[in-house]
Amino acid sequence: MISVVLCVYNEENNIKECLESLKNQSYKDFELIIVNDGSTDRSMKMVKKYEKEFRMRIINTEHIGLRKARYLGVSEAEGDIIITIDADETFDKNFIKNLIKNFENEKTGIVGGYIQNYEKNWIAKGMNSLRELFYSNRDWISGGCMAFKREFRNLLSTEKIGADVDLSWKVKKMGYEILVEKRALVYHKDPQSISGIIK
Repeated sequence: MISVVLCVYNEENNIKECLESLKNQSYKDFELIIVNDGSTDRSMKMVKKYEKEFRMRIINTEHIGLRKARYLGVSEAEGDIIITIDADETFDKNFIKNLIKNFENEKTGIVGGYIQNYEKNWIAKGMNSLRELFYSNRDWISGGCMAFKREFRNLLSTEKIGADVDLSWKVKKMGYEILVEKRALVYHKDPQSISGIIK
């Protein structure tokens, strides 16, 4: 089984699209762990409308921030492979299928999805080009779209700002491969203005 961990903090503008894309996955054998990180908007009302669509567990906490909320969800995961995602993302229908296929190789430690901008304007195209360059020169995977073996979950930090980088490097030092799966497409809602990108 696969565990998908999704942290939610005031995501009422994004959560429906995210959950719809998870509902439409071709790979169905996963549990969905929702960590409610102290949301004060309508996010969780929207989440609860999907409870019957998934093998879902909801963990409620006061607002503790993304790193600690993600660790909380990961620590409760029961799957052999754990996938962490963000609420402002949507996913190709074969996202999970293509992501976890890489773990057929026992030397695979962490796999990242291939993140693209949600929009199609010139800013989105520029961001996608920068990501393409970025992907080809890095040796770590973003926690916003990361799959890893359950045995590594205790290596995930709650304190370090670059917890995803830290985990990637720890796993790589153990002799495992770190890779991005270009067929596991993820669409991220990046800022759509120059000022938003700078911010």
